Amino acid sequence: MTSETARAARNRLGDLIDRALRGEHTVITRNGKEAAAVVPVSLLRRLRLLEDAADRRAVLDALHEPVYALDEVLRETLERCR
Repeated sequence: MTSETARAARNRLGDLIDRALRGEHTVITRNGKEAAAVVPVSLLRRLRLLEDAADRRAVLDALHEPVYALDEVLRETLERCR
């Protein structure tokens, strides 16, 4: 994985795209800090699939959590504050 400043990346965008097409990753820095990356689209698609799977797992986990009515939560909270 290589690194380029934002200014250099702007001037060499075509080359960075060609490198991504070959499977290479390039990190773009701004003010010395990592800010973005040019990666193959296939990697981005896999990342999105992983995020979607994680979201689905979180929803399924939440469905198994207990559910409390708002008025019940408020009543118990007020009782604790007394």
